[in-house]
Amino acid sequence: MVNRSRRGKKALPESASLSTGSALENNVLGEELHSKIEENAQLHKKLYSIEQEHKKTIMELQDKISILEHNSSQHNSVMTQMQNKQKALVDKLQQDKAMLEVKLHQQEKEAHQAKLQASISEEQVRNIHNDYSSSLQDANRIIQEKLPFNDTNSPHLLMLNIPAYNRAQQLRVQELVQQLAVFLKEFVSTLSSFYTYMEQRCQLYPVDGSTEHTSIVNKRLCCYLRDNSRQLKPIESALRFFADGVKDDAMTTMESSSGLQEFAEKFHLYTVYQQKLLPYQLLSLEEENAVPTCSRSLQFQNKALHSAMTHLVAALSRVDSWLCLIGQQSIQSCDNPRENQFRILEQMTTAVTSLHECIKEVSQQYNSKVHLEHQLPTVSERLKSTNSCLLSSVISLVTCTGKISTFLSSNLDFFKSTAGEDRRKSVPLTDTFRQQAAEYMKLLNKSCPDSVPYEEALSNKRVLQSCTESRDSLAQQVITSQKKKHRARARKRALDVRSKATGNSFTEVCEVE
Repeated sequence: MVNRSRRGKKALPESASLSTGSALENNVLGEELHSKIEENAQLHKKLYSIEQEHKKTIMELQDKISILEHNSSQHNSVMTQMQNKQKALVDKLQQDKAMLEVKLHQQEKEAHQAKLQASISEEQVRNIHNDYSSSLQDANRIIQEKLPFNDTNSPHLLMLNIPAYNRAQQLRVQELVQQLAVFLKEFVSTLSSFYTYMEQRCQLYPVDGSTEHTSIVNKRLCCYLRDNSRQLKPIESALRFFADGVKDDAMTTMESSSGLQEFAEKFHLYTVYQQKLLPYQLLSLEEENAVPTCSRSLQFQNKALHSAMTHLVAALSRVDSWLCLIGQQSIQSCDNPRENQFRILEQMTTAVTSLHECIKEVSQQYNSKVHLEHQLPTVSERLKSTNSCLLSSVISLVTCTGKISTFLSSNLDFFKSTAGEDRRKSVPLTDTFRQQAAEYMKLLNKSCPDSVPYEEALSNKRVLQSCTESRDSLAQQVITSQKKKHRARARKRALDVRSKATGNSFTEVCEVE
């Protein structure tokens, strides 16, 4: 016990030292443990983040694998469909090839049969040609021997034949031509008024010529517009002259209507005149667009008006073309078949109807233009009055062309029937021949003059034949003498050449010959 107590007393300081040492060790161990724990926590965090990244990567790879598997399945399905289509196409092509081979075999067989048939047909044609050739030779021989004169195969001679006469038809033609002349006179008068009012408008707008200087373009345009009567009056005069020449005592056809050619020429000159006006009208409208008070709607309307005027000129050119064809029918050198006159008349009627529609379009554009211009504050009363007169003249033009179009359309069947009654061509001289034939028929009523006795005629015939035979024999003798003379001259020239070549005289060469 004592020893224990002593040991206890001795152990107290030792235990104290040990406790301090163990406390230090515990602190060190605690710090190490704390550091280890922190390291483990950091390692756990890193491990967790790595596991999360690994899981995320796995998920992404799984998504990519699923997408790739889906794309692969789609690709495989597309490949399967394409393979099926290609297989079906190959099968179809093989079937088509087989069908084509069968058709080719049939075509070759038909071609062979056709060649055989062609050879047989050629032989038949050759035989028919020989038969017809012999028949034609016999017919020509009969015609030459039996018929003294036959002009049925000569169209130029047939044109001189007097055509049949139909008084009722001719009276109808005369009436229609007179009506057309009246319509054309009204059209020319209205067109002249239109150009006159257009000239007055150019002097008032875009610049008032009484107070300011007019532009060069408008001056030239006014000059050309003032010259309209010189272009329009000949048209009216030419048709009036043709209408006065249509009488009721002779048939009127396109071939005998030489006055239509002059009318077509005058109308062509007017068409050229209208084509010359078109660019000046465009420049004048451009000057109007340049005016500060001109609105955008009015500028657009001016462009539409110029487009309508261009269509009008094109329609006039079409009418001029068909009218020239009608006028050429009276020319003897015109080889246009008679059957084409139907088509020419139809196209002429269509062209006039198109002209009527174009003038109607111009009237509508002018109406819109005048309505917009009258809303401008700078428009004078004189310009308003001139625009009203110009618009009324355009409306009158629409009415006139409508009358002419309706006239041609309603009488087209009659014109076509008159053109098709006689298939043979004729010339204007047939009217003169008809008058001469009528005068000849009147002379038939007179007593015939004394004829030559038959015996005297026979003796005169013999004398004439003997004179003809003697004249022929003398002509033959003259020809023979001329031939001998030519041969002698040729022989003399040859001998001269030979004598010059050999150096001998002409007599020596002749002796050698």
